[in-house]
Amino acid sequence: MRASARGANLRALLSGDEEVKKSAAELIEAYELVNSEDTRGTRLANMLNADGAHSSAVSRISGAVPSRYLDDQTCYLLEQALQREYRTGAGTSSAQLTEAGAPIARFSSPRKVWGHSTISIHGVRYATREKFYRDSHVVFSDGEGCKQTALRAGQIEDIFTIKHLTPHHHRSVASTFLVVKEFDDVEAMRERLDSLQGHAKQQEHTFAEEEMTSLRELLGALESIDSRYQKYGPVCGFLCSASRCKTRVILEHAVVSHFARTTISTPVNDGDIFLALPLDRLMRDNATLMGMDWKDDDGADLGEEAGARSHGNASP
Repeated sequence: MRASARGANLRALLSGDEEVKKSAAELIEAYELVNSEDTRGTRLANMLNADGAHSSAVSRISGAVPSRYLDDQTCYLLEQALQREYRTGAGTSSAQLTEAGAPIARFSSPRKVWGHSTISIHGVRYATREKFYRDSHVVFSDGEGCKQTALRAGQIEDIFTIKHLTPHHHRSVASTFLVVKEFDDVEAMRERLDSLQGHAKQQEHTFAEEEMTSLRELLGALESIDSRYQKYGPVCGFLCSASRCKTRVILEHAVVSHFARTTISTPVNDGDIFLALPLDRLMRDNATLMGMDWKDDDGADLGEEAGARSHGNASP
């Protein structure tokens, strides 16, 4: 009785304090936002209450009308993604829009799309950066083979569904795409440095000298750190740069899992480098399907050890 009376008095006192009411409202809003996020990439969280969190492209647009138009850059990147998917057109190796780039007319993509803030892929929710920040970190395959570098890390900027004609059978299908900000990993930075050095040899003066110097210093600082993860492959994480990134469009079936983002302290560009650690309990099966064989020098299976590491206490 005494505890109930005290509780009632406390509620009455708090309800009359405007400052407390304001702070409590903000606290509840922040709590609900965090509680609704799929923090591990392995549970449903409050997916039933998520807008547009359907499991197929057809169900996402059922009974709805296109909600918006794509801008020129996204439309161009979408055309590149469709060309890579169906192996049509020319110049499909690059997914990045350049100032000199122009849309390839061999594959016409629609501009009217169904927009989504969240979707469900294999029972896991993925969201745009603005909707749920921690649900926006994603590991995906770029479809360029079975090398370790085939896995990329990025952040979801936008999600949309389109209806388009397939080039071979000319039938209408619905497909969901994600606009991601792809972070450069160590291998991508090495390729960038090699490309710059190749151009520098052909020119007496180069404007890229400063970038080459920066890349050499950064790669030198990351050499010892990156080598720790190499024997486990990307399933145990890979280093990426937050500032070196490009925008691309991918199909939803390219998504592998969420990843935990852990900032790595380095002598140069401190705070820019982070470890992308995949957070998917089926990662070992995914790696097998991609042709990756996780064995160490003694023939021991690294899959379970790597999978266990991917379920540590890191948070996205």
